[in-house]
Amino acid sequence: MKIELGMGVTIEESVQEDVDWIEAHFREGDRIEHEALGGGRTVIGDLFEQCWTVRNGDDLIGYCGVAIPDGSSVLSNDRYLCYMSSVNADKAKLKYVKMSRPVMREVVARTKPWVENYLSLPNVRYRGSVLWHERVLKMRCLQEIRWRGETFKLFQATRKEIMS
Repeated sequence: MKIELGMGVTIEESVQEDVDWIEAHFREGDRIEHEALGGGRTVIGDLFEQCWTVRNGDDLIGYCGVAIPDGSSVLSNDRYLCYMSSVNADKAKLKYVKMSRPVMREVVARTKPWVENYLSLPNVRYRGSVLWHERVLKMRCLQEIRWRGETFKLFQATRKEIMS
């Protein structure tokens, strides 16, 4: 099912081919972040409870995966949002920024109703992603985390904040 968000931007449930294409065409910062978190091929059903492909017209812009945090169950009220983008995002930078919150809102609206907290973990080396989380997505930084020799910032937003 394709969901129209306006300005030619749509989301739809991801198929593996979309995720594979996006990962083969990551923006440099997304590639660095992906590798720092373990890299490899992202298999939708293995990692994500849900995954949404974001398009600008026919261009694949990225995907937004929703995952249950390690150590949690399907009944947890927390979810991890993994929002990764392809080089096509650079072809429509202003639209990508403007439509980021509407995309996140639609994804969150389709998560389990008991989920109240959404987390994200950008790598500090990907400064643009950190700023995007703060300024565009309006998420709060809870703390910095060191993992595998890399520093990440743990961000959080509530369902209520995202949906408003």
